[in-house]
Amino acid sequence: TTPEIVKLVELFAAGGVNKIRLTGGEPLLRKDLTDIVGHLKEIPGIRTVGMTTNGVTLHRFVPSLKAAGLDSLNISLDTLEEKKFEFIARKKGIGSQMQ
Repeated sequence: TTPEIVKLVELFAAGGVNKIRLTGGEPLLRKDLTDIVGHLKEIPGIRTVGMTTNGVTLHRFVPSLKAAGLDSLNISLDTLEEKKFEFIARKKGIGSQMQ
């Protein structure tokens, strides 16, 4: 849950951690991602909040994530070849990642 993530990051920050990266599965699937980023940016000691994504739906979230304070973004691509992408992902869509 969002409160659990925030509490965990507060504990990390108290221990000296100053950079957080949201990863695992696909962060953009969370409906509360923008809220999470905003809450994490408010935690004393946290200087950087980043995220790793496959980028498929990123274009929908860039403005709100930027406004919430996201500092860095890593887009993970399995391949740049369309046919390999379709084989790996079992769907078309490399074009949406390349926008």
